Amino acid sequence: MKPPSIISACLLGVVLILNSCSKQEVEKVRPNIILFYADDLDFDEISIYEGREFPCYSGMEELGLYRPDQDDTARSHYQNRRFLHEGEMVFYDDPRMYMPTIDKLADEGAVFDRFYVTTAICTPSRYSLITGRYASRSPGVIHFREPGNVTFNQHLLPTEGNFAREMKRLGYETGFVGKWHNGNGGVRVDRGTSNRIRGMDPEDPEAKEIYQGFYKGLARHLKDSIGFDFAERIWAGNKESQPVPQVMRVHNLEWLTEGALKFIRQDRENPFFLYMALTVPHGRYYSDWINDDPLATPAGMLSERPDCMPPREEIIGLLEEKGIDTRNAIATWIDFSVAALMEGLKEKELDENTVFIFISDHQSRGKNAAYEGCRVPMFVWWGDRIPPGTRIDEICANIDVSSTLVDMAGGQVSPGNPQDGMSFLPVILGKGKGDFRQALLLELGFSRSVVTKKYKYMANRPPESIALRMQEEEKEYNATGRRRRIDWAGSSNPHLPEPGIWFCADRDFPNYFDQDQLYDLEKDWFEQENILDTPEGQKVLPGLKMQLKDLMKDMEYPFGEFTP
Repeated sequence: MKPPSIISACLLGVVLILNSCSKQEVEKVRPNIILFYADDLDFDEISIYEGREFPCYSGMEELGLYRPDQDDTARSHYQNRRFLHEGEMVFYDDPRMYMPTIDKLADEGAVFDRFYVTTAICTPSRYSLITGRYASRSPGVIHFREPGNVTFNQHLLPTEGNFAREMKRLGYETGFVGKWHNGNGGVRVDRGTSNRIRGMDPEDPEAKEIYQGFYKGLARHLKDSIGFDFAERIWAGNKESQPVPQVMRVHNLEWLTEGALKFIRQDRENPFFLYMALTVPHGRYYSDWINDDPLATPAGMLSERPDCMPPREEIIGLLEEKGIDTRNAIATWIDFSVAALMEGLKEKELDENTVFIFISDHQSRGKNAAYEGCRVPMFVWWGDRIPPGTRIDEICANIDVSSTLVDMAGGQVSPGNPQDGMSFLPVILGKGKGDFRQALLLELGFSRSVVTKKYKYMANRPPESIALRMQEEEKEYNATGRRRRIDWAGSSNPHLPEPGIWFCADRDFPNYFDQDQLYDLEKDWFEQENILDTPEGQKVLPGLKMQLKDLMKDMEYPFGEFTP
């Protein structure tokens, strides 16, 4: 028998070395990843930030900058089809939150102070997270009736690249639970039918056939056309718009969390990636969610409560014992969900090699605008890979997440999947601080902002059709004093009880209707003073305009003087 060649010997040695490695050592090369995406969560709704140092309602109130509506009661406003009740404020007199698990993970990981979503409403925020691209690159925006209008029009197409497909290509098992809100792949229930079954009994055979058919069709779309191996516990969009009876149009975080645990606990050889998109809080915190039926889900009524989290009544009792406002119970509800996930990872001995990424899809303050409502809470935990107490002030964004996931998996983004973002993995590992990004584009309607470490410049350039409507309404405002309701997307506020612009942007941002705006974010992170016409503003304006034009240089739609 001939002796083995040198190459064969080397290959045999590699095999022997790999076989001698423990399973844990091999798996540590590629971590499991959980991406936790909250809905409308503000800086003053999570315990790891000091409110007055970050753009949020409680910070505004503490600094005397909050101006309540004069034509509203109890300093409240309408949020996601719900008026805040008498005595509920958009700020928190007692901002304490009980979130022990999140506090621990954030302390042990990296907290981001300048993390942005590039659009501050649900659908485009998720589109950019999933694809790594600006929402205005979506075919839905490019081919909209007013090209370039970034609104709820980014339905993710099967032909577009996304992070589920990228991770699947790299050998990951991919899972999704929660709020999708990026198109249903042709699976739909017409509005008339949806309104009709709203008043029906959940067990009515006709109603069940409609809503269960819709739910199963959406799950198939996410698996067959988007790239998820596992897709369960799904809300197509906001709970209020689900094609189900009224009693089922509720949050059910226990059911969602149970689905995430089902995916985590599966026996598998490969690492996993889980996209867990919460439906909560969806507006500011409130306490009457406790009265919703815990058996209600978009897929039907449960026979018993999921037991993966403490009963809701216990959360209320716990906060009462601690003297914490029970309005803030949603914070603890979210924390108990995170705690359940961490316990599930420990049961499978996966906690030491799992990355946990926590992000809000946008804030409620500044929602539907290109202000600092795009700046959101965010932290990353990765066992002992990140030095405890790490704080990051680099400008990172949701368009960076897709590239970062691929980087964590040890791969590179597919050549046919162009990215506007880049991996921030070196930043959280302490290898790329100080030079990550000089400027970021924010977009909403026909507003575009460029954000740098110190400044934000915003340009509003609607097409003539929208500009004329806004001008006519401005004349009416000057004559009657009635609040203007048409925003820079050309939308008239659909929440009829709410005064002014959708989500009160005209109240919270006094320069909302200025065509050009410039803010010093180091001094004015609440964006109250437009310094455009000051000597400082005139000095920095040309450079910021050049940066905005460069960020938009290959966009496929007109935008005033910034048109490519």
